[in-house]
Amino acid sequence: MFTANGGYYTIMNVASGLYLTDPNGSTGPQSLLQQTLATGRGANTNSQLWALVPNGAGYTVVNKAGGNEFDEPFSTTQVGYGILVYPWGGGLNQMWVMVPPPGAPTGLTVAPGYGTAVLNWTAGTNYPGYLVKRSTSNGGP
Repeated sequence: MFTANGGYYTIMNVASGLYLTDPNGSTGPQSLLQQTLATGRGANTNSQLWALVPNGAGYTVVNKAGGNEFDEPFSTTQVGYGILVYPWGGGLNQMWVMVPPPGAPTGLTVAPGYGTAVLNWTAGTNYPGYLVKRSTSNGGP
């Protein structure tokens, strides 16, 4: 979720409702990003304000407090590495692209079985898979 503030935005995680924050206010490099309450440390300050700046084939994400940018400092393709903020270094590890949301699956079919249900569908575009949950009550888990 984005909230405009003079060309800068707050970035909220949909699942947690928490805001992306540079806890050090981006005053120096190598700050590990965190998610915090809007009323917590850094609330309504420049440490929670970000700009998307076009840069070549993607965007850089710049913090208002100190001008440092999202950076994957190890240039790795492995999952699970943290995102830090660093001054602009010109590398692809600081470039980000906006990916459209996944398309909804189509052609959903259900084959009932004894204690099971087999689901089949055609996946939407831009999405490698889905998380399927079940519930015993209307409205979901």
